[in-house]
Amino acid sequence: MNSSEEQDPALIYEQLLLKLIDSFSEQEKWELFSPTFTSDRLRKYDSLSVTKYFSSHLSPDAFELLGHATGAIHYDKVSLLNGLIDFFAWHRVEQYELIGGMETLVMALVNRLSGTIDTQAKVTDIVITNKGVKVCWNHLDKQKTAEFDSVICTVPATALTRINFNPVLPSKQQEAINNLGYCSASKTLLHCTARPWEFADNIYGGGSFTDLNIEKCWYPMDNAQLDSDNVSQLHFVAKNKDISYQPSVLTAAYRWEDNSREFITLDETAKTDLTLQEVSKLHPKIKQYTDDIIHNIWDENHQLGSGAYAYFAPGEREKYQPFLGQSYPVNNPHVFFAGEHLAINHASVQGAIQTAIAATISVVEKSFI
Repeated sequence: MNSSEEQDPALIYEQLLLKLIDSFSEQEKWELFSPTFTSDRLRKYDSLSVTKYFSSHLSPDAFELLGHATGAIHYDKVSLLNGLIDFFAWHRVEQYELIGGMETLVMALVNRLSGTIDTQAKVTDIVITNKGVKVCWNHLDKQKTAEFDSVICTVPATALTRINFNPVLPSKQQEAINNLGYCSASKTLLHCTARPWEFADNIYGGGSFTDLNIEKCWYPMDNAQLDSDNVSQLHFVAKNKDISYQPSVLTAAYRWEDNSREFITLDETAKTDLTLQEVSKLHPKIKQYTDDIIHNIWDENHQLGSGAYAYFAPGEREKYQPFLGQSYPVNNPHVFFAGEHLAINHASVQGAIQTAIAATISVVEKSFI
């Protein structure tokens, strides 16, 4: 490791990506968010993986450290431009926390809907008719069918491959749906009777990044506030020290790609033992305060589809993006698609919402034709 690499890995990560984006013209910056490129430079960078870019700019030791600290080491299948957009989406904009959890967003939508919501339903067929579009689905082992003027389809690409379309989807769209890559991810949550990471280790919010299988720990922020004496360093202290001795939930592990796939192969007991063993290296007292453990692995959630979030591999943006979300049928659409897999910024609720708004506008516009 040379002297310039002996600094915060997150800072090196940011410097390398900022240097890259600063080299782009204004036209190229706008083109980052387009399905296709006119710039040969963008096409060149899109042909590289995130891992290849960082490993080519750092010594092996520095890349090993930066890769684990930032997650870049797991992006050997993800295109550099996909990673660049992720960087600006996650690190360069203001983010919001939904108090009460993500379900508050779902319930807010549910409360605005006047129709019937059919849960535990698996769509099997989407058929274009003379009147509109017929949808067939299984609900509690019963087959149901209904016809609509238009449909917005929001299922992930991995689940979309299991729906029969009649007539069939265009070949380019089907190819994009079949071949879009999905990252593996899993989380482990610990329910703790108290918060030893706070009262023993003085950690209030934020995360810990490791080279272990657990990869990352994320700490609850509900008892964190900025230290008024150290605001410039974003140093957090307790809002109320008594809360540190009350029950809480710790995201003890957030695994990506190889770490997640390795974790999947273990039985339930081994999963729990490995997680507690590795978290104890960070917080030695954690076991005595843990009374429940939940493992959530997206690859095993077959009701939604395999994988946690979509990504473009090197060279796939231009190959798949123009066709993935095109309305169906093209000449007289009745089915409109939405979801994070269609957004330029993958893996985000923001991208899912933006594509849903676009699909809704298309439905409304069609109703006035």
